[in-house]
Amino acid sequence: MGRIISCILFVCFLSCKEQVFNPPIPEDDLVKILMDVHIMDAALKHEKGQRKDSLYDVYTDQILTIHDISQEAFDSTMNYLKGYPVEFNEIYDEVGVMIKEIKDKDKVKDKAAVKEKKIDKK
Repeated sequence: MGRIISCILFVCFLSCKEQVFNPPIPEDDLVKILMDVHIMDAALKHEKGQRKDSLYDVYTDQILTIHDISQEAFDSTMNYLKGYPVEFNEIYDEVGVMIKEIKDKDKVKDKAAVKEKKIDKK
């Protein structure tokens, strides 16, 4: 009887061990992929119906091809992340930072283009 209780306690101890966060797609790659997905979503914001669905599928395939990731690996990573909400939020925080950096660079380019146009008009 004592051996059975010891075995049960040992199994419980192993199952309670802290899990290591190790998504199928490395975090750095995942941040870049998710950034591209969000840019795609923004680009398709005004599309509707079947056209939007078709473009979404085409762009998703292109994003995954560019990053050399299969749809299955992406899906399994997203499912894996459901079990790690804190880490998932941290990844999305990084995506937000990268998108903000892109927006800021675009604003600087836009301001430079406006200044250049003003100079050309003179």
